Amino acid sequence: MPSQTVLSFLLSAGFAATLMSSAMAGTIAPCSGVGLLRPPAAAVLESVPPNPAGCGLGRRFPVEAGVTLWRCRVDVQDAPDSIMSKYAWSHALLVMPEGQPIQSYRDTLADGRFDAWHVLRVDLDADGAEEQVFALWNERETEWCINSWTIHVFSNTWQPLGWYGEVHDWGPSSIVSAIPGRAGCDIALTSYEDEGTGSVVLEAGFVRLEGGRLAEASDRPRARRPLDAELQHERAAHFGQDENRAEGDITAWLGK
Repeated sequence: MPSQTVLSFLLSAGFAATLMSSAMAGTIAPCSGVGLLRPPAAAVLESVPPNPAGCGLGRRFPVEAGVTLWRCRVDVQDAPDSIMSKYAWSHALLVMPEGQPIQSYRDTLADGRFDAWHVLRVDLDADGAEEQVFALWNERETEWCINSWTIHVFSNTWQPLGWYGEVHDWGPSSIVSAIPGRAGCDIALTSYEDEGTGSVVLEAGFVRLEGGRLAEASDRPRARRPLDAELQHERAAHFGQDENRAEGDITAWLGK
């Protein structure tokens, strides 16, 4: 084979390998082995045990033996003289592991629904221990019916690893497989971005757990898709299946 042809072949092969690697890095697929827990249905709110957020009533969510979560309403007038009363929290998320201090986080409710949240159990870094990913529905934007969520991540011993606010159209499929060659799962953090030209794009960045810390998954590119008529139709069909759910399906919408 002439040297010029060999060089062309090698360059073409390298280019193809680069394209293949790029395509694999951009693949979005649901992660296997993810456990989904939802709070039990309850007709009335319950009294919350004494807590630093000043919550009086809320919805209890026992997730495992000795660990109870609460999504609760803050009684501002009864709240302690602290940051909670100063900034007038309306609601709070409480994490109550037995024998550990109560953790409290600011919260808001969409449509007043105390039950619109869930917990995902997933081994993000493939070390044999499952992390806990909390997703709480906070708001629905009216024009595009875009749902906004807050995501909290905890270790298997209930230590906070991080949180992300204003994640758009979150759903259980937002836990995605790591790229080929790396074990574990990543978290897709999605938002609708105005391009400034009258067009809106659904964009996902990814975070991974490495060395006990959450960080940007720099080995995979961001995923983007225009919020065009096709995606709007897919969203409408998805949300129309169950009017009580506000969860999106990011893997389906960005995995094409």
